Amino acid sequence: MSLNAPSTLLLATSVMTFRCLPCTVFHTPVPVGPNFQVKVESYRGLADSLRLVLTASGTRTAAETDRNGIALFHDVPPGLYDLKAEIDNSIFDGVVIEVKLDGPASVTVPFKWPGAAVVAVRSLRGTIHAPGYPPGRPQPRLSLDLLESRSRKTLKNVETTETGEFNYEWSTPGIYFLQLKPSGLRDSAGYEITGLIAVAVDPEVPTDHLDLDLGWSSCGLWVSDRSKCRQAELRTDRLSGRLHDVTDGAIGNADIVLLDPSGKLVEELRSDRKGYFASPRQLAGTYQLVVIGTGFTPFRGILHAGPSTSPALHPALNVQLGIFGACSIANAQ
Repeated sequence: MSLNAPSTLLLATSVMTFRCLPCTVFHTPVPVGPNFQVKVESYRGLADSLRLVLTASGTRTAAETDRNGIALFHDVPPGLYDLKAEIDNSIFDGVVIEVKLDGPASVTVPFKWPGAAVVAVRSLRGTIHAPGYPPGRPQPRLSLDLLESRSRKTLKNVETTETGEFNYEWSTPGIYFLQLKPSGLRDSAGYEITGLIAVAVDPEVPTDHLDLDLGWSSCGLWVSDRSKCRQAELRTDRLSGRLHDVTDGAIGNADIVLLDPSGKLVEELRSDRKGYFASPRQLAGTYQLVVIGTGFTPFRGILHAGPSTSPALHPALNVQLGIFGACSIANAQ
């Protein structure tokens, strides 16, 4: 059967299980015959001129996608192979291919590139928030290379300010990678934090600038796009409550920071080993609330407070921090 035949079988993408510290990613192998094709989807369409690589036991076979986003592999010897784009930014990137002589005669393997979510914006300027730096504290100046996504050519380098601001003065539409280079930013174990952030410059999206939180785990760099996370508005007159993750596990040793509308520090607390925090101070007015826990997506919200003499009128905050860029959420209860 021809690879281009209408009856080509479309296989589902590989299933993964994930565990961190240490990081383990498991791909269910996709069975194929010696001849197969890979169809690559990208941001708003198909990815042409993208170089894909099959690797196994020191061997390396490459193929490039055509204008239909399809790369063809021919006469591949039996065995297990890792299939990846030559450049990608995902913790979970890649597919495991199992080539069998009696495998399906014609197979299309679906492939998404970039592997991690693409941050869409109208221009390459904005702010990057380094992990572990609460508001008001200077963060390391980060060195960022702007890479053309397919060729990996370095187009420009910038350095962020101590508040994380940067501007490439670049607005040409397309997909790019921001490469975070070694620049003194380290994780809790002392390892240098580096990695790639996928960005699409798209004049049709509403977001004018980048506003990103970086995170780090044993699996690598992850990014949270703050424009995708709805900013919660909370009402209480006491800064108290509990922090937890999606499994309801307590998050201890996290920073809870309260700022006035001008950004001036009003209160700073730290959660205990059970995730609880509390201040006896009574609040009145409108504040910015920021919660930062190592390895979690920061929470940012607005806190409205009015004086009260009734305990029932100052509910505790319930804050759930996300992982790997998932939005953090909170309510007062």
